[in-house]
Amino acid sequence: MRERASTAGGDRRRTEVHAAGTHAGRVSCQNRKGLMSTLSLRLPASLHKTVRELSERDEVSINQFIAPAVAEKASALLTVAYLEARGQRSSRTQFDRILARVPNTPPMPGDELPAQPRRTSKALAPTSRRARPQRTPGVKAVRG
Repeated sequence: MRERASTAGGDRRRTEVHAAGTHAGRVSCQNRKGLMSTLSLRLPASLHKTVRELSERDEVSINQFIAPAVAEKASALLTVAYLEARGQRSSRTQFDRILARVPNTPPMPGDELPAQPRRTSKALAPTSRRARPQRTPGVKAVRG
């Protein structure tokens, strides 16, 4: 048995609340144009098991667990693309002009820079796929 509910604001979506069976208590939503789609996804068995367990713990379907994760990843990638495009439109001259308007005053208490510069984490340092040998200044490498 399914119960149907309409949404507010004139949005013509069909919402179904499953009242019985294996999907009891779950809500599915489909808009009038059928914009929901089906995707066949292959996951390693261990990841599938983890997703199933986590979704059961949160009392949601696997789909309701995965869909927001995919949306979050897509949003992050689109944000990076947006910021890169925005950076391409930037102007160093305009940046310097705006920065020149900032008064030269000491920082507020708590906003001071540390006396010793922070050491950067090696985990964040860029790496090369190919290890390069260390060179000692003034010593030529000998090939054999």
